[in-house]
Amino acid sequence: MKKIYAVCGSGVATSTMIAAKIREYLEARGVQCDVQTTNYGMVNGGGLVADCLVSTNPNIKCGDIPVVPGVALLTGMGEEAVLEQVYQIVKD
Repeated sequence: MKKIYAVCGSGVATSTMIAAKIREYLEARGVQCDVQTTNYGMVNGGGLVADCLVSTNPNIKCGDIPVVPGVALLTGMGEEAVLEQVYQIVKD
């Protein structure tokens, strides 16, 4: 099963909202993923294993894991494009 992390500063409130939108979008398309929340410290600390990160900080890096900017999932502006980008990464 593919794994996605929604990432924000504390790993609690904002990332939880992002994770819920990702789950809903993917489930509607028949894709099952393990969507978790985490904070920047866990990402920067290394050792994170995931297929995709959706982050409120678009400059975050974690090895070869693709990072999708997630602010649009909070503002609603460009939300569909972000969700589709995540879908394209994990659909196979």
